[in-house]
Amino acid sequence: MDLFDEIHPGILGLLIGFVVAIGRYFYMQKGDREADVIRNKTFQNEIKKRIKERKKIKLEDVQSISENKLWEIIEVIKKRSKESYKNFLGLLKDHLLKQDQDKILGVFGRCLQVIVRTNNYQLLGAFNVISSAVDFKDFDIFSNWLMSRGEVIFNNSINNPELISNIEIKDLVYETILGVIAECYEIRFQEIIPDIIDFEVQEPEGEELEAEQLPDKFPRLWEKFIRLE
Repeated sequence: MDLFDEIHPGILGLLIGFVVAIGRYFYMQKGDREADVIRNKTFQNEIKKRIKERKKIKLEDVQSISENKLWEIIEVIKKRSKESYKNFLGLLKDHLLKQDQDKILGVFGRCLQVIVRTNNYQLLGAFNVISSAVDFKDFDIFSNWLMSRGEVIFNNSINNPELISNIEIKDLVYETILGVIAECYEIRFQEIIPDIIDFEVQEPEGEELEAEQLPDKFPRLWEKFIRLE
């Protein structure tokens, strides 16, 4: 007697249906994987194309706003953000999405020129102390957060990082002001923000600090961020 003759027709039907369903499932999975490969390849090709076509400009081409105007924009957004870095970036994005190409590039160029001032060994030393207790992830996030606190705090903290001990660090996210500007530019104009070819970040200014120097160099920061009770 054949094996299938011993199986109840109803059970046999269920088994056949199950096998067909399993076959269809794996067929669809294979199709989904192939579609994913095609989509990923298309996406990668689009990114390569955009990078290849990325415009190249000079810093002098993105000077549509003054530094004073930049700080005015930051100050207005800062007040509305209620000291929250996350809120600040969201409000900045809302503001930039309403601006024309020239204004967004102006903000981008001016931010680059301002934020590069944080590139010094004294502030890097202070960052090493602060990041022991606060998860900034990296120095770029820290320097952009510092810029979001406004002109006075930004400049005073560069001159005397100990003053950062008086600032509330609230609602950190792993995004930068420059990243938000680039994102808004791409959303508005469907292209990657131009590459500023004559802007280069130099080696940090000053003398590099050793780890054993940090407690004496930044006693207030050390007390607040290292000696946590």
